[in-house]
Amino acid sequence: RNKIHEIGSSLDSCTNLSELNLAGNELWSFKDLLNITRSTSLRKLAFNDPDWGDNPVCDLCNYQTYVFFHLQQLSHMDTLPIPEEGKQLAEATYMKKKMYYNMKIKTLKRNTNNILRKGR
Repeated sequence: RNKIHEIGSSLDSCTNLSELNLAGNELWSFKDLLNITRSTSLRKLAFNDPDWGDNPVCDLCNYQTYVFFHLQQLSHMDTLPIPEEGKQLAEATYMKKKMYYNMKIKTLKRNTNNILRKGR
């Protein structure tokens, strides 16, 4: 185990990287997963495997959906092949959630403005 807790820009120069196994480390955040999206040659990615275990990020809700959406070039995730339907479902789910949360933000802003106006 490497005890990797942050990816940052460490993979930016690895332009031909096609396989990456980060299983059994200490990655916690979707932000770290986003840093991997710059590795456009990546085809196989693992944050969880039977030999090394998982990362805390694997326990986050919609972890696989997030990865499938942002790394659509992947053929394998966590040692398993990704079916094309899985990628399509991830894209649809991600877009629905994005719309939902954007609407929640607008509603909260509107409600906050209404409360502030009433308080004056």
